[in-house]
Amino acid sequence: MAATGLFHHKHLKPYPQLLFLLGPLLIYFFGSLLFELSVDPAYPIVNKLIEVAKAGATPDIKQVLTEIKARYIWLASASLNIIIPAIAIIFSITTIKSYLKGIKLTWTIIIGTILCLGNLAFLHYNAKAKTALYDLVYGFTYKMLVQSKLFSQTFLLHIHAIILTINILAAITPILLLLAVCATLALPALTPENHDPMELVLRMRRLKEVINIGSAFLVFGVLHMNMWLNWSASLFQDAALSAKVSGVAWSISTYWGVIFTLILTVTYVPASAYLQKKARAEIISGEMAKELEEAESWLHEQGFSFTLSNQLLQCISILAPFLAAPISNALKVI
Repeated sequence: MAATGLFHHKHLKPYPQLLFLLGPLLIYFFGSLLFELSVDPAYPIVNKLIEVAKAGATPDIKQVLTEIKARYIWLASASLNIIIPAIAIIFSITTIKSYLKGIKLTWTIIIGTILCLGNLAFLHYNAKAKTALYDLVYGFTYKMLVQSKLFSQTFLLHIHAIILTINILAAITPILLLLAVCATLALPALTPENHDPMELVLRMRRLKEVINIGSAFLVFGVLHMNMWLNWSASLFQDAALSAKVSGVAWSISTYWGVIFTLILTVTYVPASAYLQKKARAEIISGEMAKELEEAESWLHEQGFSFTLSNQLLQCISILAPFLAAPISNALKVI
């Protein structure tokens, strides 16, 4: 009876592949902490910029057209930043349901719910505490839109609703993508019936697909951040000051592009190394037993090796969020 109880107890434990969540989450919280430390509370730069925008004269037609251009470029990026996360969420849920059953699926739902609620609570805390993440991203532009007196309250509520939707999706989507990675790595126990190296090939392909979708999600996040912050630059009549504000927008976007690239790196490299190790062991000792040199050739052909030819597309995908800021700078709205 005791042995049976212990058996069931072991099977109720979370599956070990969930540990692959830790690296990306730690990088995200490290990046958020570093961003907070970058702001001097004794020097409220956003408030000073708001005073300058508020004190500006009635905008001429040139500035009005500049603002409209900035607004619609931001709106285009906002639409993509709603559609891409929705696709990523559907893909992640499909992946999780395909690979996980029973207690593993239950643990994934529990941990996913906790992390999503925690991220939403963190989003709410940032708004209430007026943290650097809130002030220098959301508040940076929204406060200037309010203080410029160029927009009605109804219009501002519409903008707030769009940004709130984007922020909620941004809090949930990465958690589901990371859980999809964990699900992809949660291999079934080996038996003579399922001892198939090609299953690992399919898992590696799915891992790369998850990373590519995650990269697209983060790239459009950086592009949207830059377009959103650049909208505020269009509210200044002084061209030199406007260019400086645009430069601040680029630098903030660049910072988060670097953090997002690091997150993709610590997600993909350990996960792909894990599958490579499993594939090497199976191809050497399984029914398809091969000599080491032949096994390495097979691993290379199936995309498991860390050579440039095998990983070039993944390197581009991982670097894409970092490159997104310079790209968005080339699409400057003013």
